[in-house]
Amino acid sequence: RRQDLWILLTASTLNLIWTQHNKVQYEDANPLPLPQWFELSFLGWMTSVRRWLRLQDRDCPIRTSALHVLHTLRGQANYRLLWEQHPNSLLLAPTAATN
Repeated sequence: RRQDLWILLTASTLNLIWTQHNKVQYEDANPLPLPQWFELSFLGWMTSVRRWLRLQDRDCPIRTSALHVLHTLRGQANYRLLWEQHPNSLLLAPTAATN
């Protein structure tokens, strides 16, 4: 559902804003360039979405609806480049460990 995805997007974005603010304010770090904001917010959101999807039953209609919305977003111009840069961002199956 769009609501669930929106909540995860809002939460991950607020977390990124807060942690970056603290790094600049208290750790004398430089502010992130705008492209990094986009990429880090996308990756943080996808991490949250991936975990949420893994917690849902495979046949859950809400999960199916969310996957449909995410598939639709892949084709949107504002997301296309990020999806291309991170094609496995929604890989739901665990990957094998490499040594």
